[in-house]
Amino acid sequence: MIRQVGGVTPIIGLNFNMGKWNIGAKYEFLTKLNVENKTKVDDTEMFKDGVNTPHDIPALFTVGVSYEILPVLRASVGYHHFFDKSAKMADDKQKHLSQGTNEYLGGIEWDVLDWMQLSGGVQRTKYGLKDGYMSDLSFVVSSYTFGFGAGFKLAKNIKLNIAYFQTNYEDYTKVSENYWGSGQNYTEVFTRTNKVFGMGIDYTF
Repeated sequence: MIRQVGGVTPIIGLNFNMGKWNIGAKYEFLTKLNVENKTKVDDTEMFKDGVNTPHDIPALFTVGVSYEILPVLRASVGYHHFFDKSAKMADDKQKHLSQGTNEYLGGIEWDVLDWMQLSGGVQRTKYGLKDGYMSDLSFVVSSYTFGFGAGFKLAKNIKLNIAYFQTNYEDYTKVSENYWGSGQNYTEVFTRTNKVFGMGIDYTF
């Protein structure tokens, strides 16, 4: 079991609206956190009881811009930057990053009919990875994500929403020389897959 010590995250934001344009920006400050192991049995000796491990939430800067192309058609772009290298992690893993995480986003929303709305979007996530950051217990890989959604007004106060998105992850190859003193090189390829379908109901009182 892990017990997490609470933290405080100050957030500041600005929003500007003029005509068909809307621009917003936000900065979330670094949140310092530690997690403490509450371990009863640890045969691996990897999670000793009472050990405190840093697990900071990195500072985050985001900016977004939306534009109303037509009264029924809107487009938006966004950018996120996570200051990962300044957030303390277990075993100082943040030192094995070349840079913080960057995310680039774009989307479009179309009111096709009074009762139907369609939308689509893409996201590029880019990490500054080095070999020392990657392990078979914890890893991330850069990716591309695309998604589509639709909304259907079933009644005056009821709307059905459905959506699908898929993330295509890149491969990250790590070569370990003289693996565990065997004299042999060991190659690991890190990747993953992700496909999500969602459905929900909006009910307005």
